[in-house]
Amino acid sequence: MSELRRGSILFITHVGDPGGAEFKMMAIAGTMLESAEVLLLQHGSLEGLLAAAGIRHSVQPLASGTRKVRREGGVASLLRALPGSLAMVRHLARKARAFDVVVCFSQKAFVLASLAKPFMRRPILWFMNDILSADHFHPALIRMLIGLSRFSADGVVVVSQESLNQWLRVGGRREGVSVVVSGIDPAQVARQLDDSRRVGEYRRRFSPHGAPLIGVFGRICRWKGQDLFLRALAAVPGARGVIAGGALFEEQEFNRELQALAAQLGLSDRVTFAGHVDDVMTLMAACDVVVHCSTAPEPSGRVIAEAMFAGTPVIGSNAGGVPEFISDGETGLLTPLNDVDALAAAVRRYLENPQWSREVAARARLRAEENFSSGATVRGFRRALEGL
Repeated sequence: MSELRRGSILFITHVGDPGGAEFKMMAIAGTMLESAEVLLLQHGSLEGLLAAAGIRHSVQPLASGTRKVRREGGVASLLRALPGSLAMVRHLARKARAFDVVVCFSQKAFVLASLAKPFMRRPILWFMNDILSADHFHPALIRMLIGLSRFSADGVVVVSQESLNQWLRVGGRREGVSVVVSGIDPAQVARQLDDSRRVGEYRRRFSPHGAPLIGVFGRICRWKGQDLFLRALAAVPGARGVIAGGALFEEQEFNRELQALAAQLGLSDRVTFAGHVDDVMTLMAACDVVVHCSTAPEPSGRVIAEAMFAGTPVIGSNAGGVPEFISDGETGLLTPLNDVDALAAAVRRYLENPQWSREVAARARLRAEENFSSGATVRGFRRALEGL
């Protein structure tokens, strides 16, 4: 890496607001400020975060048709996106020629870079931050991504062993594919957890009378399982809940359904919809339990790693890459997908055994520090880059 010249790595993502993939991208780009630039294909809050970190970046917004393509969509949605995509391909080709390597951090970014590759003639490293299953992707899109990867990806990075297993099941190649964990920046952990005053403020805000506080974190989305969380919370008398995460435009209807469900279950005075929260680990530290209850396999477990660093007992859905983070009964609890009763029982087990819960959380914190730091992510990226 030290031999790469200034401006030699172009990171691309199609989103404007950060998720787990974008935080990982920032952790990597932040270690190579003299040789990295980030290209965003949408305006958003990520611009301010990149600027604060001193990471060079630019924005080239996608055309509306391309922006509206969803991974659940089929061939028709791809065809509608074609005209706007061709203009972006020309821009990417011109931009990428000033760099040595193009690193794609989203599926749309990878597709566009693949189309531009014959013109830019630069190697592509694709961080495939999802799990290529029918739970998340239309079968036609899976076939297209696998086909493009054989043609244009000089290297592919997946985020868990289960993501790799699924990649191979759907026909992905094994050569040039590596697993790189999505780690958390220790400096970010320190910034968010050293402010005990802020932790206390969150506690008083969401549990003013000292009741147990249960939190679920992540974008408001049907497959993230916030409805399961509400049903489980209703089965834990006296506990309060906080739902931390915003809803994108296409999920506003689900957000309204959640509000109605909370009222139907008699939870309106026991649960708070906090919206987007910047310092998620600070809020996690204010919780007694953090719940991860996705209804489909997750590729990785960033929320779980954040809870581990926060020192809060965590529950995870027993599918996808999550079991690679949690050793059941040792560093957390695993529950079956879509099982409200099991989720409620796991919450009660933590609340009824506070000493054991603290021991689980302490073991989880040590595991996170040893295995899930951003240092591991950067080292994995460097190995993948050297393998191009």
